[in-house]
Amino acid sequence: MKAKLLKVLSLLACLALSASVAACGIGDDSSSSAGSSLEQSSSEESSIVVPESSEEVSSEEVSSKEESSEKEEYPEDYYTEGLKFAPLVNDTYAGYTYVVVGYTGTATKVVIPSIYENKSVTSIGDYVFEFCTNLTEIVIPDSVTSIGWRAFYECPIKNATMPTWAISAIPTNNLQSVTITSGDSIDYSAFYNCNSLTEIVVPDSVTSIGYYAFSNCSSLTEIIIPDGVKRIGYYAFSNCSSLTEIIIPESVTSIGNRAFYYCSNLTEIIFEGTVEEWHAVEKGYDWNSNVPATEIVCNDGTVTL
Repeated sequence: MKAKLLKVLSLLACLALSASVAACGIGDDSSSSAGSSLEQSSSEESSIVVPESSEEVSSEEVSSKEESSEKEEYPEDYYTEGLKFAPLVNDTYAGYTYVVVGYTGTATKVVIPSIYENKSVTSIGDYVFEFCTNLTEIVIPDSVTSIGWRAFYECPIKNATMPTWAISAIPTNNLQSVTITSGDSIDYSAFYNCNSLTEIVVPDSVTSIGYYAFSNCSSLTEIIIPDGVKRIGYYAFSNCSSLTEIIIPESVTSIGNRAFYYCSNLTEIIFEGTVEEWHAVEKGYDWNSNVPATEIVCNDGTVTL
């Protein structure tokens, strides 16, 4: 009896142990499954972000907008905030244009529009920018045909975009860069003694460079004389000591007295015509006095100076 009882107890103990092991195994599987579920959930949550392609498209769109903005920087009716306008009745009283009569801003760059309320802007009034000590850059459209008394008085303008006739209305003592947009001549002493001027863009419409136009522009390193220029006035580039090369277009028929006088670093002079055409150019006395260049380079040869 005792032996049978021991066998029964042993069997029951084995069954209990098996049940316990099975229970533990089930617990492990459940835990593993739960862990997998959490990882999957975490993975799904981390995937809820803005797709890379979407971000790239957005960046491209921004870039495109910026490029578009640059291309349309100055539409004809764009103007700097703070400008004040008034109607200007024309001589025939058949209509009117606008005049800039005031400025209340503090911008370093001012753009004058060519159109305001669908009418042309043709004038800048007296004293408009007087003592605007922040004003270092000005854009004047070709539509403007008159500038009033002391309009830019004591303005430290460094960069200017304007037609040729407007040069006399702008203080030149601080000018560094100039873009001329229209006009047929650069007049007498236009940039005389403009020591800080380093670059200038001259349009093809210009046919004449006047007396002393760039005289004493000691920082001017380069100037492209347009193909239409026929006359270079006397002393036009005298004492332009930073010029190292000058290209004279074939269209030039006369070079005035001492036009390149004391251009002490001018080592290369190029004429875009033939040797025969160069000899036909009327040259004033000492037109190249104290210039180190020793020859003129023409299309078909050289001429010794």
